[in-house]
Amino acid sequence: MNTFVYDGSSKDLQKAIDLSTKGEKVLCHKCGAELLIIASVEEEAKYGKSSGIYCPTDPSHIQIHFTLGSRRIRFWKEFAPHLLEKLEPQSPSTDNEKNQ
Repeated sequence: MNTFVYDGSSKDLQKAIDLSTKGEKVLCHKCGAELLIIASVEEEAKYGKSSGIYCPTDPSHIQIHFTLGSRRIRFWKEFAPHLLEKLEPQSPSTDNEKNQ
């Protein structure tokens, strides 16, 4: 099994999530512990933590919180649906229908 040492940088965030999802070990750059990566609503419920990346040894090593896309859409639908329409890309068929 491959391992990846993650230092908390934003440039490697997606790589860390992808490797974790594939079952690879993602390790803390300070202590070598396997990081807890929570990237779904189901995992949030399982671990009782918000989505993010956590070092189980010491939160000062790595503790990154992020918002899941599904939550972001739910927020916009509830609090600003008129803005959501502007943010969502229009499909070509919708654009063609408007031009007819």
